[in-house]
Amino acid sequence: LLNVYSNILRLYYSSDRTYVPKEFYLGYKSIDQGPQGIMLASVRKLLADLEGSVEENAMRQLAQARELLHDNEFAGARRIVEELSVNGTDSVKEKVQTILEQIEEAERVERLSLKQLQQQKVKSQWQNALHLYEIKDYDAAIAEFTMLLNTEHKNEAAAKISQAASFAANEMRRKAASLFVKARKTTDADQKTALLVESKVMLEDLLNKYPGTDIVGKVQQNLQVLEDELSKYSLPQVEESNADDEHVIVPSAE
Repeated sequence: LLNVYSNILRLYYSSDRTYVPKEFYLGYKSIDQGPQGIMLASVRKLLADLEGSVEENAMRQLAQARELLHDNEFAGARRIVEELSVNGTDSVKEKVQTILEQIEEAERVERLSLKQLQQQKVKSQWQNALHLYEIKDYDAAIAEFTMLLNTEHKNEAAAKISQAASFAANEMRRKAASLFVKARKTTDADQKTALLVESKVMLEDLLNKYPGTDIVGKVQQNLQVLEDELSKYSLPQVEESNADDEHVIVPSAE
């Protein structure tokens, strides 16, 4: 029994007061079955002291878990009580179960709240996207509808994106056509060239921004017409003289 008692003392003084080691209880049982005496009384006192310290430590941890729960720090609260559910005394485990149920309920309420907030956010985004579409701010509308492609509005959003792109592309093509008409009417060569270039850039921008629209073929044809028209008004080219380092302006071949 002396060896058992020595082991109990070692366990007592090395304990971190978070739980009572199983070996302590086994040692106590062995001594309790032996002769009644000073050794048994000492072990009972050590056990009572250790259990009291473990209980106090558990109460502090439970208080901390409740505080974390109050602050919606569910993961931290759960980590504490789950550890206590393994090492705690029976009375502590009852309290742990109560807090675990409170954590689960709080988590359920938070999930529901987050879901409702997300639904409200999606609804607001949808309304804003429709508003932008209605006022013909098509690029902004497309950006908003794109953010809704992973929501319950994904099919409607995809359709609106296609429609907005089509309307925007047609509007750009009309503006480019207007510039082309102005260019054909003006007699000033520099102004004519500037208008043709602006029309060309606008159509190229259209192809980059709205490549999936049904007017792509027409736009490509328009660009070819512009290229042909611009070639009639090409600027003089600059070439380096072979005779010396001076630069001379060489007219176009036309």
